[in-house]
Amino acid sequence: MVLPAAGPAQKGTSQRETFVRQLATIERLTLQFFGMLLVLIFLYAMATAIHTWLLADFFHTTGMLLALSLAAAGAGGFLGFLFGIPRALQRSPPAPVTAPPQPANTGAGGGNADPNTDHSAVSARAAASSRLYGSNTNLEDISDWVTKIIVGLGLVQAGTIYSKMWNAAARFKEAMPGATGADVLFLLMCVAGGIGGFLFFYLETRTRIVLLFADAESVADAPDRSDAEAVIRVNEAPILNISPAEGAGARLPRVAPASKEDPKFLNITIDKLKDADQFAAWASAQARAGNLQAANTALQQAIALKPHDKDLLVKLAETQALQGRWSDAARALTEAEQDKKDDPELLRRDLFVSLYLRPPDSFNRAIQIAARLLALPSGMNDPRVYLWLAAAQGQRAAYYKERDHDEYDEAYADALNAVRKVVELEPDPAGSCRRALRGMLDPAREGTPAEDNDLEIFKGDPEFEKLILGSAPGRSETGPPP
Repeated sequence: MVLPAAGPAQKGTSQRETFVRQLATIERLTLQFFGMLLVLIFLYAMATAIHTWLLADFFHTTGMLLALSLAAAGAGGFLGFLFGIPRALQRSPPAPVTAPPQPANTGAGGGNADPNTDHSAVSARAAASSRLYGSNTNLEDISDWVTKIIVGLGLVQAGTIYSKMWNAAARFKEAMPGATGADVLFLLMCVAGGIGGFLFFYLETRTRIVLLFADAESVADAPDRSDAEAVIRVNEAPILNISPAEGAGARLPRVAPASKEDPKFLNITIDKLKDADQFAAWASAQARAGNLQAANTALQQAIALKPHDKDLLVKLAETQALQGRWSDAARALTEAEQDKKDDPELLRRDLFVSLYLRPPDSFNRAIQIAARLLALPSGMNDPRVYLWLAAAQGQRAAYYKERDHDEYDEAYADALNAVRKVVELEPDPAGSCRRALRGMLDPAREGTPAEDNDLEIFKGDPEFEKLILGSAPGRSETGPPP
């Protein structure tokens, strides 16, 4: 039986456990070293007390040597701590991002020219992490200064330190009458305790304290669960609403309704964002609030951090569509479709955007995408697909009316069939797709923006008017009102 390979988290845990076991071995050796010093202290104290046969001398010698060893170990440990303090990796602030200039929206529709687009690259040096607060590095700075001072003074004043140590050893010997070799023992205990304390605390500072620092940084960087869920919900909500408007029957792009979590991201600045998902959520909220240029800039940063995420390209395309940058939006959707060729929702957005390109690219692209959608179960009964197909065929008829009569006749028939399917799939004349049909045929009558006049080429045609206006409010089934 083949066991599954350990994941990154399992490998990290295993390496840490091995590291801790090795560290525990070193700590046991250090304790054994200090245990040997303690044994030597007791042996020396007993040897001193044998001469006088006084128990007080035993405790006096033991106490003095224990105090000396503790002081030496403490001084060495303090130096080991100062020398071993890790320096936190400094995080650079987010690099400034130059946002592309927003082109003027010159309108959409069958015969309108696509706006000039800006193809300048946006800087990809997005910050991978931006903390709400940083660690206090005062102790690190002090450690750096003090250790350099100690090393410098130690080298310069080595002779003075040596003589001072012997003077201290002589004073220690005076405090222990009858103890043979107390001055030499003083120096030995200072050296042994100091070196032992230094090495022990240096290793502990470089190992266990580093682990504590790393754990503290991880806790500080770990996103709150509620915040992570908010990011997911905001990213799941669309930016672009491609369904026909209920009011005026307009087919123009509209901003999707705001998510309940959007205010959380509208109240923070872009420099507080840490990863691609947060940049995308912030951009989505900004786009739904109408701040399209800010959303575009944030999405560029998100894509720089996560270049293979096709969902980010879809969000960028939706934002560019709201800006009127139809060619840029179409390119982004085409790239996203490389990994999601049969995604019906993505194809719907691409079909919608295609209608606002320059003809003949607009209707040629839209007709091809509509054919792909109609081959899918979720697309063949969607009245919106037939509505957009009718718009594409209307653009095609307008383009070829004075150029190619055969193409015009074919576009006329295909547009009429698409309109029939819309009426069949949405029999209610008050439905949004039916209102959009009327607006595309007669914008002035329905109060529809002139950009959505894709079927106006067929205005006055009895077959189209019967299908589109026949059962509309204020219109009889057989002809126009008197």
